[in-house]
Amino acid sequence: RSEIRLLFYIWQVDETGMRLAEQLMDRSRAGVKVRVLVDEFGSGVFLRQVAPRMRLTGIEVHCFLSRLWTPIPLSRAA
Repeated sequence: RSEIRLLFYIWQVDETGMRLAEQLMDRSRAGVKVRVLVDEFGSGVFLRQVAPRMRLTGIEVHCFLSRLWTPIPLSRAA
């Protein structure tokens, strides 16, 4: 493959998540373009602990649904 694109709502920093991160970093070092999109709200630990290492190998890591995002409360009309 020449490119890998992944989208995650929650990226757990557990055995599976770390194994995937290592494999993606290996692929990136081998010349494969790797892009990862994660939900910032559901993947905060990943973004703080793992994403910086991934970026050093050339992986593009981006996030959506910022922690600053606040849902609009829905209310019923009386």
